[in-house]
Amino acid sequence: MLPSSAQERRSLPGSEERQKMKQVQAKEVAIVLGSGGFRGPAHVGVLERLKELGVPVHSMIGCSVGSIVSAYYAAVGLPVEDLLESAFGIKLMGVFSHAVTLRSEGKMGRFFARWSYPIHHQLDRLEQYDFRRLHHGVRRIGFLMHDLVRRERIFAVTGLERGFSLSEAVRASSRVPFLFPPMRKEVDGLERRLVDGGLSSPTPVVHAVSAPVSATHIIAVDLTPSRKRAKHSELVRWQKLLGDRLLVLRPRPRTSEGRPGGQRFVEAPPTDHPVRVLENLIEMRNVVSTLLDRVILGDSPSRRLWFARRMPDSYLRRVQGADFRATMRWVASRSAFYRRRFAEHGVDPEAARCPADLGDLYTTSHDLLTNPIEDFLCDRPQAGFETTGTLSPKSKKVFFSLEEMRDMGRDGAAGLWAFGVRSEDRVVSALDLPFWNAGAALRAATQILGCFLVEAGKLPPEEFFERARDYRFNVMIVEPSWIVSLTEVAEKMGTWPVKLMLVGGENMSEQSRRYVEEVWNTNLYLTYGQTESFGTAGSECSRKNGYHLQELKFWFEIPEPDEERNGELVFTTLSRRVMPLLRYRTSDVTSFMEGSCNCDLRALRRISKIRGRCDEMVNCGLGNISPWMFERLLEGVRGIGHDWQVVTTRPGLRDVVEMRVELSNGASQESVERQIMASLGERFPDMERNISMGLCELRVLGQPQGSLRTGRKLRSIVDLRKALFSAEASVPVMPPS
Repeated sequence: MLPSSAQERRSLPGSEERQKMKQVQAKEVAIVLGSGGFRGPAHVGVLERLKELGVPVHSMIGCSVGSIVSAYYAAVGLPVEDLLESAFGIKLMGVFSHAVTLRSEGKMGRFFARWSYPIHHQLDRLEQYDFRRLHHGVRRIGFLMHDLVRRERIFAVTGLERGFSLSEAVRASSRVPFLFPPMRKEVDGLERRLVDGGLSSPTPVVHAVSAPVSATHIIAVDLTPSRKRAKHSELVRWQKLLGDRLLVLRPRPRTSEGRPGGQRFVEAPPTDHPVRVLENLIEMRNVVSTLLDRVILGDSPSRRLWFARRMPDSYLRRVQGADFRATMRWVASRSAFYRRRFAEHGVDPEAARCPADLGDLYTTSHDLLTNPIEDFLCDRPQAGFETTGTLSPKSKKVFFSLEEMRDMGRDGAAGLWAFGVRSEDRVVSALDLPFWNAGAALRAATQILGCFLVEAGKLPPEEFFERARDYRFNVMIVEPSWIVSLTEVAEKMGTWPVKLMLVGGENMSEQSRRYVEEVWNTNLYLTYGQTESFGTAGSECSRKNGYHLQELKFWFEIPEPDEERNGELVFTTLSRRVMPLLRYRTSDVTSFMEGSCNCDLRALRRISKIRGRCDEMVNCGLGNISPWMFERLLEGVRGIGHDWQVVTTRPGLRDVVEMRVELSNGASQESVERQIMASLGERFPDMERNISMGLCELRVLGQPQGSLRTGRKLRSIVDLRKALFSAEASVPVMPPS
């Protein structure tokens, strides 16, 4: 960030450079102040030392931060001492707020005006000055700008202003692309979009050599910290051409101990580069990080997708680290629940750098159910939702702000865009609406896209079919079990063209997916999320190969994976202010996938399809059973519906596993049972052997269609032995006689 003045002074010329400077006195001297971002105070340090040495400066050429320093020194006439104080007075929050106010004239712009005022005031001050009335012996001043449209440099200098006022030239030359909007201005009869001149040349020596400046000797201040970029920059070529007539000054980097090192460069992107600007801004608190995301990437889903394709992993990890630290400070100051947990687990919020630093501190569904919800709230809620999960009849409550919902909507819109949803599409939501966040999350995303949306709710499939047919919806957002039932209706009544379907709310077997896709002749994609994450925390890869995680908003972990790398997925929210969650245990069992894919979201890590839930993984006489096993077991079995449930009991001495399936198409229980037992022997021979050894009994029970599902979610595996085990544990053990 900003270097100290003492460090910059140590970076200035030594005895050898002092002799060179004495030789150029009384010559036509130009100084070139290049781009440098927050290293800009180094320019002021150079001017201060030149003044001490008595070296005259006749012309000043600036770009980016160098243009600001040049304008205030030569045109405004500030003494070096005042200029140095002003340079160090510019804070990161002020620069970011200035960018926000330039892009937004609404409430957000007015809100940030309080922090951007110093910069606005300083830039407005330049309106009083021009190119010709200069100070400190300077006779000419010039500014380099870059035209985004024609990708060419635009240079304005005393005597050849090209229609620029001093204020316009400085504002255009210092507009960092992506962060600040370009300045629109007609130059030489052409419409231009002008930004930071550093894009054309970080240290534009050519304009000091050529007319009308035509300097005989040039001092170039190069703040580029990258050795590779410096090696291939135009400075090297100009040094060969001009020889001793060009003196290049560079700040010396610190060593690892923090002291100045030798003449070596730090391998890093230049500080005025857009990516580096983003990385520097990340160091702000997480609310500003979220607004940065909104200001730079905005509501445009295509722009967000463009950035996602090119996002470096180092950028992503820095965002996560900065936002995690900010979240820790926020909950430590606002959340009664986490303050208690920090004390119980001996956690220092200021010392934690990643979720693993919290040790065995987790947040669970039980915590949300048994603690006052006020203990979790860190700010005023504006929206609330409920989730029942699959275990407790009591609902968990989760709260958000409207801004948090809009923020997730922007990411949701980018996800829909990646699947191919566009503004001209007709979208229908058949999700259950009461108290659930799924409808609100979809609404937020489609509002960004500008789609036509009808929220039909979870109507009976037959009624939905009749009412939806006239709309000809081509994008359908549905629940797995419901779309299977609708597909059975459509198979008889006929379908209409559908671009794609998105499924959320619960897991879906591949057999059910194939059935729906074949009938509708479309692609069906799965999404992953919970009410606690406000909907989608991951979207299925367009290649249908795992879920890409939303890692800019969450930090995901699998703390204790098994030998096959499967384990419970845990997430920490990184952009929440109302109800942040630290290391929330989802109960979903999955694994991180290795390698990368070639879809639009390839920069984001993937998890495999959810294998089951921790509370649905049971150890019994049949072995360790989980939902994915029974999905595979039932593949290809004819005469059954798509809903099933496994119940483990112990009526006597041995476990009994009841496999309850819904019979269809007049199938008998005997024929279904024969198919299931044959599939068991073929796909899970170890389980068949356990049954033959008398370790467990497997029963197949046929049920009427629609009888298993009584709520939104169907629990796949139910272990009724828990009540028996609990009762046995409560009986006191009699001591031996």
